[in-house]
Amino acid sequence: MNIKHKPALLSLAISTALAAMPLVAATSDDATGTAKTQQVTEQDVEVIKVSGIRSSIKESLFQKQNATSVIDLVVADDIGKFPDENLAEALQRIPGVTITRNGGEGQNILVRGLGGGYNVTTLNGRKLASEYAGRDFNFDTIASELVSVLKVYKSPEASLLDGGIGAIIDIETRKPLAMEGRTIAASAKGIYESRTEDTHPHASFIIGDKTADGRFGALFSAVYSRKTLRADTYSASGFFDEDEGWGVDSAGVPVDTNGNGIIDADETYASKIPSYMYFANAQDVRERLGATLALQWQPTDQLDINFDALYSRYNTDGNRYQIGFVNYDEEWTPGTPVFSNATFDDLGRVVAMRQTGENTMVELLNISTPRKTDTYQLGLNTKWQLNPEWSITADAAYSAAKNQNAGDNRFIVARGFVDAIDINYSTGHLPRCGD
Repeated sequence: MNIKHKPALLSLAISTALAAMPLVAATSDDATGTAKTQQVTEQDVEVIKVSGIRSSIKESLFQKQNATSVIDLVVADDIGKFPDENLAEALQRIPGVTITRNGGEGQNILVRGLGGGYNVTTLNGRKLASEYAGRDFNFDTIASELVSVLKVYKSPEASLLDGGIGAIIDIETRKPLAMEGRTIAASAKGIYESRTEDTHPHASFIIGDKTADGRFGALFSAVYSRKTLRADTYSASGFFDEDEGWGVDSAGVPVDTNGNGIIDADETYASKIPSYMYFANAQDVRERLGATLALQWQPTDQLDINFDALYSRYNTDGNRYQIGFVNYDEEWTPGTPVFSNATFDDLGRVVAMRQTGENTMVELLNISTPRKTDTYQLGLNTKWQLNPEWSITADAAYSAAKNQNAGDNRFIVARGFVDAIDINYSTGHLPRCGD
């Protein structure tokens, strides 16, 4: 019996055709997806750029992670925006760095307890001159708006200058070709100080641009600020109080309590009124002017030529006016005045009295401490990248700092005599003095 299977051949052909259809469809979908991907790639993709504090922290962490030594950094939040107005105060944000202050403003730094004599300060990798004869540097001379990054190297590198036992502090300014085309930034503000009744101006300006091919760029920045600091102080020494240093060997304060015009044997008392006290008013006018210029040229991808210049002028005019009252006798005083009209507290201490007689003296002091500092640096750097492993660098720089005070300091003392001085120490605050 012969059985023919022709329908089986037809079924096999249909199955083969159906199996091939998904493959063709998948190939068509892949081609369509590739075309769409190319179309999206050719279109402009929107970029979200993060700036400000978060960007500066991210950049600082990135540079620390890629450094070959122990390094800490402070990066500007944005163009011309540094975390602090003063470089020393910005550096104190770094662990291990402490600062000294002058009139409340940061001036010098210490790194891990080592002062300026053990640290080296550089500008763009070059030694920056200081008004001091040694290595110490006054960071209040340079405005923070002129700076892009502050680097503190806590361990040595072969590429760094030697001599920094404590640390090497490198001040970096911006490079023109690192800017995104033409850049103009300006800021101005004024702070009113009620104590001095003065408005402190502060202004900065930055302008930079580069050519269309990105081969040449120029950047200029300038900053100006002026402020007046005022401090009102009271100081005293030589207390006739056992709780404040008066003992059996101290003379105490002689008071004519019975009014007979002489000091009797039993008229020496403990006193809350010190033997010498003065009131002082100190004012310091501080003016800062700074500017930077940077030129960068990259004629080829292997050659990079940089020129940068820095100028900073920092002038301070400090004056201290002081009035003092003397309640004892020394070689430079005419004699002990007569004390009368005494008031005693519950412990028998003099808290108020009157000075009279020909030895009643008032001392006036005028102390002037001006400071005029000019700092500038010129630098030219050329780098030729031979290959990814080798490069040749040539660098030349000149830096100078001048303190042009020229002996303008003054210390003037004037002493005069008055009929009477009333001193009252019973207010619980500062003593009241008057004639």
